[in-house]
Amino acid sequence: CCIVEWGKKPVRLPCRQHLKPHSYLFSNSYPVYMNVITSPRNEKVKLVKILLNRRRERYRRREFVIPFSGLFWKAISFGIEVKWLLLPERFDMDEKLLDIKRFCEDKGIQHYLVKQSLFDSIKPGDAADIFACMRFWSTFTSLPDPSKLKFPVIPVLDKIEKPGNMGAILRNADAAGISSCILTEGCVDPLNIQAIWNSKGAVFGVDWAVASFRDVISWMKQYRLQCYVATPKSHRSVYECDWQFPCVIILGREHEGVSKEWAKAYAVEEVAIPIYGRVVDSHNVAVAAGIIFYELRRSWDLKLKSTG
Repeated sequence: CCIVEWGKKPVRLPCRQHLKPHSYLFSNSYPVYMNVITSPRNEKVKLVKILLNRRRERYRRREFVIPFSGLFWKAISFGIEVKWLLLPERFDMDEKLLDIKRFCEDKGIQHYLVKQSLFDSIKPGDAADIFACMRFWSTFTSLPDPSKLKFPVIPVLDKIEKPGNMGAILRNADAAGISSCILTEGCVDPLNIQAIWNSKGAVFGVDWAVASFRDVISWMKQYRLQCYVATPKSHRSVYECDWQFPCVIILGREHEGVSKEWAKAYAVEEVAIPIYGRVVDSHNVAVAAGIIFYELRRSWDLKLKSTG
């Protein structure tokens, strides 16, 4: 065993022969001893809590946290930078976490161990297994040019409040091949952890930007876009609509729907998804988005085939 100085007190640390085979302190993958964060007052632990819960701090610091190892790799695949990472104390019992630790070592990324009980106390749900602090990436700073999109459909999300719905809409958009999405002011943050989880990583692959109502109207007028509004009050079915491209589809929050201000400021065409039951009168906004996105995709693909 060896004696090291910890602050002003000498501390005895065990040598290799006295360590258990799966000890986090010393293994073949760790050539040096690692300190374990045990205090909730630790600066990294406090910052994780802040970034998980405060949207304003995420945007002020230009940082956010990914607490899921699977989505960590998706973020990496899109070139999003890792600043530092926290691993649970018993990380060596999970091959996925060992791979992340090796990645951090190869790339020279700072990574720290957190006492298991402390890690469990701050993780947002059972699926959370890491805390990766990521640097903001640039989506698009100006609204997109529809003529440059392979699939010229741009959803505009009007004050979507629930993070689960936000994530699911982005997931549906990516699945249908939609590459850009506009969020009006008042929407929930796509970097909310529930939105990240529900998007299954689509939040990193679909370009999105927050814009004011006035800026979106000006942008639609500039490109003379066809504008559709999804509302259960319409008598025109999405299956009967003669979709024109490029176009915008506006989706609103479930209780209030799309604001009437859109129709006052711009020529819109209302469309609805037929309801055949006797109990419900509308779809969940994320479900509605998926149906409409795929109907738009089907129409676009037919148009491409007909034009050769």
